[in-house]
Amino acid sequence: MNSHTGLAIVTLACITCTPNDLNAQQPVKDGAYVCTVEFSGGLAYNRTTKRWQSTTFRPRQKFILRLKFIETTQEELEAVSSYHITFTPAGESVAMPCRSWGRDVAVMFSGFQSVACSGARENYIFNFQNNRFLQGYMYGYVNGKDDNRNMPSMSGGTCTRIE
Repeated sequence: MNSHTGLAIVTLACITCTPNDLNAQQPVKDGAYVCTVEFSGGLAYNRTTKRWQSTTFRPRQKFILRLKFIETTQEELEAVSSYHITFTPAGESVAMPCRSWGRDVAVMFSGFQSVACSGARENYIFNFQNNRFLQGYMYGYVNGKDDNRNMPSMSGGTCTRIE
């Protein structure tokens, strides 16, 4: 399984305030979490049948997620809280940005305590209410190469607050 989880610098936007309440309390507090992949699956090429098929991968990734509140601003009808976020794979120290939808921020939609972002060729969704996350690697297969050098995958796990 290709895993490109990287230390990411992210600004996350949380939409939990009412449109006229920019001074509302930030929905997610500054802090750090240790996140562990608990399950993983995806696609693998079977050389015998010459077909792609579903498979499971051995979960073994851990990373540190850090977030710091920056500001709350008004975007159209929603208040958006921005955060500076980094995540670092266990044993590494390289910073890489995680952004969503062509922005320098990751956006949390109204009523949710989660953020979606992309970085190091992977997509993430973090939920700060139940401390769960999803991680998706959406490359390989569609490139037309029938081998196991670049296998799409979906992983999930939990994050535990450490500070």
